[in-house]
Amino acid sequence: MGSIPDAEFDRFLELGESAYRPKGSRLLDPGVCCDRLFFFDSGMARSFYLRDGKDVTVSFTRPGEFVTSMASFITGKPSYEGLEIIADAQVWVVYREALMGLVQQDLFWAEVYRRALEEYYVRVEEAFIFSKFKSARERYEELIRTSPEIIQSASIGHIASYLGISLETLSRIRGSR
Repeated sequence: MGSIPDAEFDRFLELGESAYRPKGSRLLDPGVCCDRLFFFDSGMARSFYLRDGKDVTVSFTRPGEFVTSMASFITGKPSYEGLEIIADAQVWVVYREALMGLVQQDLFWAEVYRRALEEYYVRVEEAFIFSKFKSARERYEELIRTSPEIIQSASIGHIASYLGISLETLSRIRGSR
């Protein structure tokens, strides 16, 4: 998305409020409309869906990153996904109405929003390719290489779920390293 000038980023932060969220707390439950965007100053979260009574981790959010349930945020419909804190977090919470007001009145923020949506689309497509065309070992090795902090903060169950493999398979992969 590129760098946002400090003055503009401060303007964005003025729209919201800072909140502490402990590990295990939820920012969003599945089935609830998501009208908030979260920016992580510290900590980590995971996005998950429920399938057959189990939750499936689909992404992780780290410091310096934004997260929301994009489909719910855009449409106003209930979210398919949940957002759970996996490491104590300090987050900025910005409501959709305030953000859309800024986007509608300022061309700079309209462009930032457009680029954020484009980047979100690219991440979703890359995640699809990642999950369909790479072996379990390749997915794990790539996660270690690109996001070691996830390996350190997320539970082994969340990592296995994210990689689309069983705990047993992940244990075998880890054991053979």
